[in-house]
Amino acid sequence: MKAIFVILITLVNICLHAQHYNRVDSVVLAYGRVTSYTELAEKITQDFSTEETKARGIYTWIANNVDYDVKKYRKFIKNKGKKPKRKWKNHYEYEQSVSKKTFRKQKGICGDYSILYKHLCSLCGVECEVISGFSKTREKEIGRKFGEKHAWNAVNINQNWKLIDVTWSAGYVNQEKQLFIRQFNDYYFCTNPEQFFLNHFPRKHKWLLTNKTKDDFKKIPLYGQRYRSLDFETKEPNEGVIYSENETVILQFSNKRKTPNITYKFAKEEYGNYVLPKEKDGNIIVEIKYKKRGSDYLHLYMNGSHYATYKVKRK
Repeated sequence: MKAIFVILITLVNICLHAQHYNRVDSVVLAYGRVTSYTELAEKITQDFSTEETKARGIYTWIANNVDYDVKKYRKFIKNKGKKPKRKWKNHYEYEQSVSKKTFRKQKGICGDYSILYKHLCSLCGVECEVISGFSKTREKEIGRKFGEKHAWNAVNINQNWKLIDVTWSAGYVNQEKQLFIRQFNDYYFCTNPEQFFLNHFPRKHKWLLTNKTKDDFKKIPLYGQRYRSLDFETKEPNEGVIYSENETVILQFSNKRKTPNITYKFAKEEYGNYVLPKEKDGNIIVEIKYKKRGSDYLHLYMNGSHYATYKVKRK
């Protein structure tokens, strides 16, 4: 009975938490045209009084108004991530310049998003840091200690540091068309550090906010959005690089609810393959045939959405 009571209280808190953010979001999304980031900071400060609501208001506005600059990103990659050579009097002047430019153009890459977020937080009296590190977003990064360079934020709310990625909350890039698609997703606001770690690794270990290591980051698979929304977790394998035995890849998941529809495909396959999972002792067992001699990437889908990608090798 006590356990049921705890669960009910938790669910109520989650609902109140979501409603709380909905109220903040609705106020910010009704702002209409804002002429400068200083005007935005004034509006945020006037409408919200707590560190949490200010941090949320800034986050929601940026994620819904700043587009990812695909052209600038391609130039960044071409220049191997080198910043333009220009001397600034101090770091604040640099942040101010980047924030002003990003706000005016309403587009940028991860560094621009995170600097604008920090600068607005500073103007609103919220302590915030820009975190530089690496992300894991591509299959070739499976089994590597570091992925692509990336930047995000940590914000201090009620004496507790929380992790935020405004860039990934704004939408995604259609790789085929090289076009940014705006699609607000608030998963990366105050994300649990254990979940945030699955795609982020900071240069400074203290910003992990968890006890994970570089080796842990190297070993994990490439997880998709679906991984975080399903009510079960991977039991085996625990690593991104897996080996087939007797021409078979075996995956096992703990299942708490209804078994999803599971499909898979290897890297060069055009269409997915349906697999009929087995159930044993409350677990889902998936067996996939793998007869290739070399390595390949295995993409796993749950109910049609990307769950995880593994690199498969023959033993």
